[in-house]
Amino acid sequence: MVLLLTELLRRVRPGRGADEHAVTCLRAALGPCASLFRTVPQRGYRPATEPDGGTR
Repeated sequence: MVLLLTELLRRVRPGRGADEHAVTCLRAALGPCASLFRTVPQRGYRPATEPDGGTR
């Protein structure tokens, strides 16, 4: 699953604009958890690991 910048920010910052600075602020706010999502060049963002719905 790849989220476009606008979709990612709509989910985490409803009612606010979407820009690259917002992603920088989001990563800073997440701190060590910022690695939970990765940039997909020219496409958007995706979770670092896709949930598989199972237990391990």
